Amino acid sequence: MLPRYILESAAWLSLSAQARALYVHIALRYNGRNNGLIAFSVRDAAAECRLAKDTAARAFSELVERGFIELAQAGTFNLKVRHAAEWRLTALPCDRTGALPSKAFMLWRPSDPPRSETRSQTRDSPVPQSGTVTPFPGRKVC
Repeated sequence: MLPRYILESAAWLSLSAQARALYVHIALRYNGRNNGLIAFSVRDAAAECRLAKDTAARAFSELVERGFIELAQAGTFNLKVRHAAEWRLTALPCDRTGALPSKAFMLWRPSDPPRSETRSQTRDSPVPQSGTVTPFPGRKVC
């Protein structure tokens, strides 16, 4: 069960569907005593959520950026050792360090959207109102 304060937060409402699905899968791995020790690799997330690896990686980044999860220990992958990254849900106390829930997602605010210029602001010259437009200014059309 996801608490209402999470579902109604600005950070949750801004998440992509992939990031929301990933959060649910991370929360499913929490057993009540392993927060901060939740092992979940990008490859595992891609397989469980039925996403491409790059999309799963972006979903992890989105959850970290908005404060829903924190990386407790980075994963490694080489020929001898495979170790998945270990995550912490910020809505819950950390079982690794004993830290209280930070609930960092509650502090997240959307940044101001970039101002888009209207079409009239980007033109060098106004469009003639006479009905015909010269394709190349300064040239005569045959």
